[in-house]
Amino acid sequence: MKIVLDTTNKIIKIEESANLGELMITLDKILPMNEWKEFRLETNTQIIWSNPITIHEYRPVYPYPYPWYNPPTIQYLSGGYQGTPQLQSGSYCIEI
Repeated sequence: MKIVLDTTNKIIKIEESANLGELMITLDKILPMNEWKEFRLETNTQIIWSNPITIHEYRPVYPYPYPWYNPPTIQYLSGGYQGTPQLQSGSYCIEI
């Protein structure tokens, strides 16, 4: 599946039809913690691919290994360290 993730305008683009189950699994991989719910989906759009990011394996719950996330700012709170990664503005071509 080929996806363009536009984190600036909160748009997900896919070029061709996709199975809904596979799409939901993919969205949970690239935008965990239900962050994909804030995005708009555009389908049947012509996409010009440049430097696609290929994802083969499942990533852990912590999403910051992806280039569209900035690493979290870690804070010590009672009970341990906590931090939330932030989306980085940009457009990313992803192939899964």
